[in-house]
Amino acid sequence: MTAKILWVSSKHLIKRVWHWVKSHWQICLAATVLIVVSLASRARTKALMESLLHLRGSYEKESEGLRQIHEKEVADLKLAEKRKSEALRAVEERYAADNRKLDRKKKQEIKEAVSKNVEDPNEITRRIAEITGFSVFVE
Repeated sequence: MTAKILWVSSKHLIKRVWHWVKSHWQICLAATVLIVVSLASRARTKALMESLLHLRGSYEKESEGLRQIHEKEVADLKLAEKRKSEALRAVEERYAADNRKLDRKKKQEIKEAVSKNVEDPNEITRRIAEITGFSVFVE
């Protein structure tokens, strides 16, 4: 008898559940889709995280490289400005010693020579000698 009551109660519960599912099939479908998607994406989550970490690492390396390039450019610009001012100062001192005045045209030519040959002090020295007629060593 207890088995029979249990069977009837189970049958009634199944009918009530089936009725609810038929009435609310959208909720059941959404839950099923969520479960399937979450199960399917678990396998890819680890690979996705590794990929994101790799991207972050490469971003940081690239960022560091760009920072170093910027610092080198700034240092090169400062060095060029220093060389230009030292060359002009040396030429002006030499002209002052000879009681001559450095005109704008020659000053501009010296600035251009220094700017074009920032990496080569020997070429700067040679160009200044061509422009002014005397040798001024530039470091």
